Amino acid sequence: MRAWLTATVLAWATSSCATISTTSMPYVGAAQRPPTDPMSVQILQAMPAAPYERLGEISVTASTSPAPAMSDIEQKLREKAAALGADAAVVVYDGLQPIGAYISGGLWWPSDRTVYPVTGRRLVAVAIKYQAGSGRLPSTASVERPTVVFAERAAVIGTVESIDQGRRTVTLKRPDGQILTLKAPADAKNFDQIHPGDAVRAEYLDAVAVALRQASAPPPAGETAAVAVAPRGGKPEATVVDTVALTARVEAIDYGSRTVTLRGLRGDRRIVKVDDRVQGLNDVKPGDEVVVRHTEAIATTFSK
Repeated sequence: MRAWLTATVLAWATSSCATISTTSMPYVGAAQRPPTDPMSVQILQAMPAAPYERLGEISVTASTSPAPAMSDIEQKLREKAAALGADAAVVVYDGLQPIGAYISGGLWWPSDRTVYPVTGRRLVAVAIKYQAGSGRLPSTASVERPTVVFAERAAVIGTVESIDQGRRTVTLKRPDGQILTLKAPADAKNFDQIHPGDAVRAEYLDAVAVALRQASAPPPAGETAAVAVAPRGGKPEATVVDTVALTARVEAIDYGSRTVTLRGLRGDRRIVKVDDRVQGLNDVKPGDEVVVRHTEAIATTFSK
């Protein structure tokens, strides 16, 4: 009876909300390092060519129905790696595994029961520290970073899928089925008047990239975690927002308009405008795996 209830509760919890759990394990004999800044930790798909030392292993288990945002999974990896003192977390395994089961039918006779496995996504990453003093440490030459970036004004009509009051984010589903998540700063109008299921029109400043590099390269010195976003063509007064790091594959690039079409590790697709002052865009080609640090789309007004 207890096992049946446990399995049922596990399945219900897994299917009702997106979940992420993480563990870390320092390697025996690895040097203890002071914690690093999570925002500076790279997420890599292969071991770098530069010399490094292995500090420990990180395990992440995430639900799949619904699945959490890839940026949330990457942030958990960064936090665990930073706690070990790492400069990067190298993903060595990413796949689906059973994490529980749902049992229906009779409680006493196995022949009357039906077992439904619950599948989750599991990632394993190795936390590494780049070696200093070898003369082969990856370049950390500073890249010019804008203090204010300018974004295009845009508008969308959609249905409110969900609202996160704590993070002040609104997820909208457009008539074409695409999903858009907007960040509502404190001065966003009518944010408190919308609810899930509402049909709304939102005006916003589109997402803009403030850093772009190959996934195998270390972050440049001074890569920023927060910028100010202002409407293009307007005055430079702006809303200060956090930037989000995304590891993705480049599907297409329009070098003239400086827009990059990205496909995330879990298949999500987005188009990001690259700020004019970000260098190296011409070195990026379709098919490359890159790390893009970008602002969220910033809502200015909502109306029903």
